Amino acid sequence: MIDQVQRAHALYSSAGVFRSAQLEVKLTVDRALELISGFLSAARELEDENADKVVLTMFAHPPAQQD
Repeated sequence: MIDQVQRAHALYSSAGVFRSAQLEVKLTVDRALELISGFLSAARELEDENADKVVLTMFAHPPAQQD
């Protein structure tokens, strides 16, 4: 998954069609997974067969550097 994200970034970021977002929040991992599942369900419901395909990738992890 990370390899695909890196390749897509290299291919599409200069054209402005690679988008990303990151947020650090205080949540339990279980709650974060609930949010991810809810988002993916909503995305599936909104799928438009006439639209171009996009990849939605989400991660939940502790910060790499603890402050």
